[in-house]
Amino acid sequence: MDYISQNELKQVREEIAKVRTPETLVEGKWNISPLNRDPNVLSNFGPPRYPDSVVIRDNTLRTIEQTPGVCLSDSERQRLAAALVEAGLRSLHTALLYQPTKRLQRGDPKELLSLTSGASEKEVKFIKSLDSSIEVIVGGSTEEEVDAVVDSGADMVQIFFPCMPILNLVYGIYGRQIQRAAWRGEDWRKTIHPPLTNEALIERIQELSTYAKSKGLKVQLATPQLLHASLEYFDKLCKGASEVGIEEIGLGDGSSAFGHEAYAYLVSRAVEMAPGVRICLSRPHNGFGNAMAKAMAGIHAGAEVLEGSVNSLCTGAGQVDITEAVAALEVLYGVKTGVKMERLTSLRRLVEDISQVFMAQNKPVTGEHAWSYTEEANTEEDELGLYLHKCVNPALFGNVGRLVVGRYSGTWTMWGILNEIGVSVEKDLVPIILDEVKHEIEIRKRVLSDDEIKEIAERIKSMSG
Repeated sequence: MDYISQNELKQVREEIAKVRTPETLVEGKWNISPLNRDPNVLSNFGPPRYPDSVVIRDNTLRTIEQTPGVCLSDSERQRLAAALVEAGLRSLHTALLYQPTKRLQRGDPKELLSLTSGASEKEVKFIKSLDSSIEVIVGGSTEEEVDAVVDSGADMVQIFFPCMPILNLVYGIYGRQIQRAAWRGEDWRKTIHPPLTNEALIERIQELSTYAKSKGLKVQLATPQLLHASLEYFDKLCKGASEVGIEEIGLGDGSSAFGHEAYAYLVSRAVEMAPGVRICLSRPHNGFGNAMAKAMAGIHAGAEVLEGSVNSLCTGAGQVDITEAVAALEVLYGVKTGVKMERLTSLRRLVEDISQVFMAQNKPVTGEHAWSYTEEANTEEDELGLYLHKCVNPALFGNVGRLVVGRYSGTWTMWGILNEIGVSVEKDLVPIILDEVKHEIEIRKRVLSDDEIKEIAERIKSMSG
């Protein structure tokens, strides 16, 4: 831009630097509010600072096929696993260790209610072949399932029972057993005895956890149906987990029932009740569009692990998207995740391809047009190397910032695009080309491709000559 001198640009940058810190204004990377990391601000909502680092656990392998219409082949699952490891994910939560069943025959009710898909022992071993130090976690809620997790070579078992004992009648491992018995016409009350009191449920959790640990596994205690837990039971559950050396408590919100304040409160309470046990934010769901808020609030409150998926894929409205969470933690709060941020956009594209579930073009962080702007002011600040309208360099995430012609674009935007795509024109032709491009956009109702803009520009050049 030739309308502002280098000295004037220097003055702009100096004034911006006066209201930033070295951590919140990083040349070529980002320009964010220093209030994000100000202890005086953060202490109003919890601890005076975010942790130095967190573990990002990806559960895309566990939840991708819970997404309506998504079924993957073994090779697709392996390609996904490899991409996650290549992106620096050090902890993966894969599916339940049920072997795929044969296609059900008519009149074969025995297996009708069983889980019919999931990771095999082969998948866990494949992940370990990529990098034996990758932490692999698999679910299991019986001694037999724990044995299967051991045989698979996984490192951690997630045991899960509902947080209200009476729900064992309709949910979880006991609920499934009851449903299967009822389908077979059996009186389940004679053979299945779910724990229906707080004391009995905690005793069963401790019993199974002790068994898993005796087999050399780490244990995560999941807390499904957490919204139904009384605080009294929640405290006893956390203390009981600590007593038997459970390594991790996963706080779930599968029903999207928590606001971020309540979720963070339970995190801080779990930290207090179970010292030495790390707290995991287990798939904060997005039914009200607040999964990211819950994730950030939970980490601020003391959680050490965040579990989510690429592109939020899961049941319902999805869960926290790890690509967005990693970007926010690293850039806004200075929290190290160990994830290679430059791989985030390629992860989004890969998961789109294998799932055929496509994200909105303006999806945060990794969307095709997440960092595209049409307004003239944005074009000018890009040319000047300032981060005013967008606070970060999209290249950090493997994405790009685009100049796009829209209704409010001006001549500087048009000229910048022409330069980008290698079209040289006289300055007086730029307004004419801009008008023609806008007219074509009105007709086509979409952004024009580079080739289409070139065609318009070359046509106008030839007409003017």
